[in-house]
Amino acid sequence: MAHAKRAAAPRHGIHDWRLFFLVLLVLLGISLGLFCRYEEARQVIEFHLTGALAKCKEFGVLPAFLILVPLLVAGFPRLLIYNIAGLVFGFWQGLLLAQFASCGASAVIYLLSRNSDEEAPKGLGILRERAAAFGNVGFVFMARLMPLPGVLLTVGMAKLGIGLGSFLLGTFVGYLPHGVPMALLGSSIRSDSAGSSILMALVSFGAVLFVVWRFGPAHLLAACGVDVTTGDGKTSASALWRGTIASVKTHVRWGARRTWRYSRVFLRRAIRIARANWGWILLLAIATIAADLWLFPQDRGFHKAWLEFRNPGYDHFWGRVRKWGAFTDTMVINGTIFLIGWLFHSPKLRRLALVSFLAASASGLLCNVVRSSSGRPRPRTWLKAEMAGTTVPDKFHGPRLSADYHSFPSAHTATAMGNGFCMVIAAPSVGWLALANGILVTWSCFEIRAHYLSDMLTSSALGLAVGLPFAIAYRRIYRRKRNKELPDEAA
Repeated sequence: MAHAKRAAAPRHGIHDWRLFFLVLLVLLGISLGLFCRYEEARQVIEFHLTGALAKCKEFGVLPAFLILVPLLVAGFPRLLIYNIAGLVFGFWQGLLLAQFASCGASAVIYLLSRNSDEEAPKGLGILRERAAAFGNVGFVFMARLMPLPGVLLTVGMAKLGIGLGSFLLGTFVGYLPHGVPMALLGSSIRSDSAGSSILMALVSFGAVLFVVWRFGPAHLLAACGVDVTTGDGKTSASALWRGTIASVKTHVRWGARRTWRYSRVFLRRAIRIARANWGWILLLAIATIAADLWLFPQDRGFHKAWLEFRNPGYDHFWGRVRKWGAFTDTMVINGTIFLIGWLFHSPKLRRLALVSFLAASASGLLCNVVRSSSGRPRPRTWLKAEMAGTTVPDKFHGPRLSADYHSFPSAHTATAMGNGFCMVIAAPSVGWLALANGILVTWSCFEIRAHYLSDMLTSSALGLAVGLPFAIAYRRIYRRKRNKELPDEAA
């Protein structure tokens, strides 16, 4: 019997291979928005579609509206209309055009369905209960967010007897969460910020899908213990709004206190472990200093040799990796692990994301203090000076505010490697992805002529010295069956 219960229980272990592939899938999706060569794609689109787009735009907004409404009534995909409108007319104008055209087509279907003698769709009784609970406008809004055919929803609302005004208002607001990212995607194709726009669209889609899948207003507030019903058992709009605001405030305060408590526990334990192993840290520091003394005189020679050997065609890619490594990678990786832990009710995953974030932040802060005080010129500063016929000595010039003298050490490398070293020790199943990301970010700093080899070596050693105590603290805390330092769900 015990074996059967153990087999039936869901597994949320941090060493599960499914976690590895979930995080890998998220990282691959985001990398498409960061590393693709949008400049070349934009040039091709501009060359081939400029004439066609200009002809479409000549029709104007009103003729386009009159064309789009019959297309949508006939079943043309609504979200594709947002893409096309954003591409032709730009984001704001395209969004409004597609929005009003979609609402107009829905109104036509609504009026035709209300005045017809056809039978109501099956399951209409459930829809009628929902409409009574949320109110007409709130029900229409929530229904538009559901992954159901729009025509079926429109016909059902017409048969429910929802007024045309409530239907149009709920439909207009309910179409926005889907329409905004799609119009943004369409308009970004002809702009230079396609990567950021695609990321914003992905985040918007993900947020909408997650809220629809995980919650509804009534379920969310009932789970929080908030009573938003009136005397007759219905949910009033004002009570729902007040209850939502109160619930958000309560959970934000609770989450902030919880995060602060966990952070203090992990930080205190990591400092204790670092003190107990000060000899190993000292040995790592001595080895790093010895390697730096050997590399310092040869850094510029290595850089010159690599400039002759490297392929300039990959500059765009390495520049994207460098931007990705500006703490964005740390936030995305740890945020993804935290959300997975929240979805699958795994406290260990949530604590793993927190301890890795602390390790990365501590590494980056220490590195920023050192590099702003050392004042070593970057390789690109030295190369610009050579092109101008001057020289910049490769030495420590002291505290400087200019970023051109913040070469030693690399904050990008320290942050990414601190996160990677911590996670690969604490949770190897997903940590190898974080460590591979750190290595990629480290090499990008060398490729774009932002740091020398000795800078990256020192930053990697700093990330190791900071990340390991946090990882060991995490493993020791969760190795015990009972731990009195942490709240109950972490034990």
